[in-house]
Amino acid sequence: MSLYMPVDPARNRIQLRNLLGKLRDEASHVGLTQADIDPLLAPAEDLLRESMETNDDSDGVALFLPPGADSPTLLPLPFAPPLVAQIDERPWLRPLWRGIEPDGHFYVLSLWGGGAKLHRASRHQIDVIPPGGSRTSLNAVLRADVHIESELNWPTPAADADEDARKPPVIYRSQADIRQKDYVEAGLLRFFRRLDDRVRPLLGEESGPTPLVLAGPTELRRLYHKANSYHHLVDEGVEDSVRRQGTANLHRRAWEIVHPQFAQSRTDALDQFHASPERTAANPGSVLLAGVEGRIDTLFVAEDPVVWGTLDADTHSVHVHAERQHGDIEFLNAATAQTLQTGGTVYVTDAAAVPTEGPVAALLRY
Repeated sequence: MSLYMPVDPARNRIQLRNLLGKLRDEASHVGLTQADIDPLLAPAEDLLRESMETNDDSDGVALFLPPGADSPTLLPLPFAPPLVAQIDERPWLRPLWRGIEPDGHFYVLSLWGGGAKLHRASRHQIDVIPPGGSRTSLNAVLRADVHIESELNWPTPAADADEDARKPPVIYRSQADIRQKDYVEAGLLRFFRRLDDRVRPLLGEESGPTPLVLAGPTELRRLYHKANSYHHLVDEGVEDSVRRQGTANLHRRAWEIVHPQFAQSRTDALDQFHASPERTAANPGSVLLAGVEGRIDTLFVAEDPVVWGTLDADTHSVHVHAERQHGDIEFLNAATAQTLQTGGTVYVTDAAAVPTEGPVAALLRY
């Protein structure tokens, strides 16, 4: 059983009542009686009510209740999903995937007077990557170089000090002698080369090119570009005035910078779909079979339509039904799950954006 609901204090109770009623109506399709389903829904209803009363940070919730589970799984969502209540062989994924796509991961490296901080982010989330044994403070790394440190215009922080967002982004002392400034710049470049060596192992292995966005004063970003060896460093950076407004604003601005890159991936996949008709499928049954065989590279699927039917795993045959029958699975949900499980990309979209006249289309690996 899968349930999605936007958080709306004025309508939470009536929304929850309607969704639970829909799940009760769906029970007959999977052979459950009202006596069977009521005990299953009771803990889900309690958990949802508690979440609505205590969780003010989420725009929506998703709840999954698999057979035989002692308790449901509740996911606070950073977006408002449509109202959905379904019982199927698999968790209902399309509302969840629509809310987080395009959602490629990216990194944000913040630079400021006291040092640096690395974040791993996605469309809705941003987290600090612990530096471990690495030193990411300019002062700590350059402390042994008394000459360089004496030219840096910031105080030495405590060993466990975090960034002071109110610290002015001044890098150099006022100097008449340009050679002194060049000397400091050389020290900063040495630091950034060391920092680059420490940052690279923290970036991890991703399934594709993962952008790195710099945030901080223009001069520091310019120097880091000179020292950088990471191939996916983005040219545009987050202004220091935005960085100092807090993590939420840093995240918002960084996402604005990388979003076109992820959107381009969808455009490229559409171009491939139209250019390679021999590697495409658009019939729901054919798409599901290709998903089961692990042949889907990219899936375009509409969010709302449903296609019910049966899949014979032994003979790899499918039968589509005009109306849901006992034992049916929903083909589009199953194709979505199979594509994700085999490393494919899924774009859940409006029906008009699917590159065929049907509810689903797939670009195949072979």
